[in-house]
Amino acid sequence: MRIRSAAAVTMAGAFAAIGLLAPPATAGGNDNAGAWVTGGTVHNYCAVGDFCLYTGMLYSGRVFGLPNCTDYAMHEWNGIGSWKNNQTPDSYNTDAEFKDARGVVIGHAWLQYGAEPAVNLTPAYYVRPCG
Repeated sequence: MRIRSAAAVTMAGAFAAIGLLAPPATAGGNDNAGAWVTGGTVHNYCAVGDFCLYTGMLYSGRVFGLPNCTDYAMHEWNGIGSWKNNQTPDSYNTDAEFKDARGVVIGHAWLQYGAEPAVNLTPAYYVRPCG
């Protein structure tokens, strides 16, 4: 599903349409407890130039910085997390893509939206910062 117009659909609406938006209920204590990203670097903050995944809602938990334009494999993401798109538009397309187990795009993280405080990352198996 490709949605390019911010006026047509909000980010929350786009993620809800494909099942990536978190439900209003709070995630359980063990959600994403064992989550990791192949090639991702664990940080204390989201560095400038990185697309970042957080294991918890509201930018909490472990932070995985993803600086390169490549597919990163997501392992053991089993619940609600969050993301920040802190990339700079100078080097490449900075709209990230989430992909399912087959590599099919199931959602986007557009730079203009900047961040999503609560998103169900269970269906995502890959993320590519430069979609």
